[in-house]
Amino acid sequence: MKIFQKALLTLIKFFLKGFTAKNFEDGSCAIYLRLPFKFNTKYLFAATYGLKPIDPRKIVFDNYMGKGYGCNPKYVAEALNEKYPGKFDIVWIVSEKDKLTGEIPDWIRTVSYKSKKAIEEFATAKVWVSNYHKISFIRRGGLYRRDGQHFIQMWHGSLGIKKIENDASVLTNDKAWLDLAKRSSSMVDH
Repeated sequence: MKIFQKALLTLIKFFLKGFTAKNFEDGSCAIYLRLPFKFNTKYLFAATYGLKPIDPRKIVFDNYMGKGYGCNPKYVAEALNEKYPGKFDIVWIVSEKDKLTGEIPDWIRTVSYKSKKAIEEFATAKVWVSNYHKISFIRRGGLYRRDGQHFIQMWHGSLGIKKIENDASVLTNDKAWLDLAKRSSSMVDH
């Protein structure tokens, strides 16, 4: 019996080393499983979406992690529609709440930010226009820019006065965030 208890205790200690917990300001907590090896979610993405064709007419927009229709991407979408009405399949990735505000024009197709469909839209679009990192999509679905796609990063400021990560120590203190931000930034073309 003692051998069984010792083995069980050793096994529990082994598994507990693989978990970390993070507490957030709002009182919530997240538990992360650390694997003894690195798993690149890019492979999961490639297996799921990598064989789907890229639509040369599709342009996917997102504004500050799904927060409605606005900022720099909004004006790019409106200029495209004004100059080339009906030529492009314009998709806006937006939260469910912000989808219902009625601000998004009828000529824009909306997709929920936290859905698998959003990742599929990015995977099959010729162009991405955004003002924020793709960290949530990298983390959830392994998003990466495929050959033949273009990522235009507009950021969410003007006049070049922001440093982005360096202005937010809450982000730069998180090594996981920095790793994902570097991966997101490496996909940017323009």
